[in-house]
Amino acid sequence: MKRIKILCLDHYIKIGGGQRSLLTLLENLDKVFYPIVAIPGKGDFYKELKRIRVNVKFIKLNAELVKIRYNSRRDRAGNPLGLSLNFLSMFNSIISLYRLIRDEKIDLIYANTFKTALVGGIVGKLSGVPMIYHVRIFPNHGWLDNLATLLSTRIIANSKAVAKELHGTTGRKIKVIYNAIDLFKFDPNISGNRIR
Repeated sequence: MKRIKILCLDHYIKIGGGQRSLLTLLENLDKVFYPIVAIPGKGDFYKELKRIRVNVKFIKLNAELVKIRYNSRRDRAGNPLGLSLNFLSMFNSIISLYRLIRDEKIDLIYANTFKTALVGGIVGKLSGVPMIYHVRIFPNHGWLDNLATLLSTRIIANSKAVAKELHGTTGRKIKVIYNAIDLFKFDPNISGNRIR
């Protein structure tokens, strides 16, 4: 049986909520899928990926690829000229990802963050590989949120509230799938009275 190869993209080396969610997904992924995770370097996230024996590739996907500054979710991202120059700085990452997709014969791209959805979406369109964009926070990057959703084949929202915020630009692309929680990591015999 041919396994479906998924390239998971993340631009963090530390572990936050999105990375914990991805780790849980990878630990419980059906064996029909073969995941490869592309991250920018070694760190706590890399250690956890190696612990669960996931194939890791290093590609520059750091936060500086797209410099976005905003103060609230209603603000609009910077001017198009400045952002165009930042997109040009992604050229090497796009080429590296394109080669990885070609060499590994990737069937599906999974973007775990907004910034990787931009890069992964461009590469997906160039390579003809569909991309799933996993959204966990309210869109707050102005027109760039629209671009990320347009580049996506499908979108996973972790709540109905996030899906509602995205609905204006994506329509039927969105599916709400709540974050999985490993209940075995919690001990029901421990009393929470002191914390309450």
